[in-house]
Amino acid sequence: MANGRVLAKVLTELARTLVTDYSGQVVLQRLVRRVPDVLPGTGAGVLIGSHRDMRFVAASDEGLLGVETLQLGSGAGPCFEAFRTGEAVLLPDLAFDERFPQFSALARSAGRAAAVLALPMFDTGKPIGALDLYLPELGGLDDDDAAAARVLADVGACYMINWQARKKARKGPAARPDPDLHDGVTGLPNRSLLRDRLQQARARGQRSELTTAVLSIDLEGVQSTSDGHSQQVGDEVLSTMAQRLRKVLRPSDMLGRLPGHQFLIVVENVHDPRVAEHLASRVADILAKPLTTETIGQIDLTTSVDVAFAGPARDLPTNLLDNGKT
Repeated sequence: MANGRVLAKVLTELARTLVTDYSGQVVLQRLVRRVPDVLPGTGAGVLIGSHRDMRFVAASDEGLLGVETLQLGSGAGPCFEAFRTGEAVLLPDLAFDERFPQFSALARSAGRAAAVLALPMFDTGKPIGALDLYLPELGGLDDDDAAAARVLADVGACYMINWQARKKARKGPAARPDPDLHDGVTGLPNRSLLRDRLQQARARGQRSELTTAVLSIDLEGVQSTSDGHSQQVGDEVLSTMAQRLRKVLRPSDMLGRLPGHQFLIVVENVHDPRVAEHLASRVADILAKPLTTETIGQIDLTTSVDVAFAGPARDLPTNLLDNGKT
């Protein structure tokens, strides 16, 4: 039976997230990791998005993340079915399930589950995803547990709706990034847009006769960190680092991402080289802070920051866009 006191504590913890600059992935990860503390299940998973673009996937452990990812690849499973129909889907006995045999076999081994219940998550009556509950015993949930599960699904949906609204409000209706010019993980300008902006910066520098500085940032260890884990680990690292970098930049500075694990910062109107060197020091300091991911906990990365200068009569080092080096 659901523990009401624990449920209240979990809801309070999630509510505190609203006053932080949380991401959609973070709130979903926190939700599914606390579900087993409230309900008599072995774990939980969630998918949020649309039929064509399931943008968020999370699970309470790595084994179940593989089960949820299987549904993404096949487009079949209780989570997808609940999302499509807007109705709860119960697989009462995974050992004899014929609706989703591939999913059920993997869920039994990875999730140590005997049954699965999928609950749709709604936005103004329209399904936006579903919550999978992996149950240790055959059958479904009793009335109290079912009510608690419905609360958790509704709360998760509310936080996703709130996060998406806040994100849209910050960007504004005309600020939606062009996928051909912006990086899909961080939303930053990609190499194509950076090349164009660098040429514009060169032209402005020639007119103003001021120096432009280019900071090249290389994150080392991201690939080894994400090896053996889902792609979302590497994406989470890059997104977090992009957020940190934004905090130390001036509004006039331009931040972009190069292929791999590299970022580029263009600093115009540099009157004194020490300005760029000070910024490079601040960048190195903020990126050196411990990084904790929702999936695998704290990780250690090595960061290198190189600075190049271009005077008013010289081209900017566009080779940075080709090989990431000054």
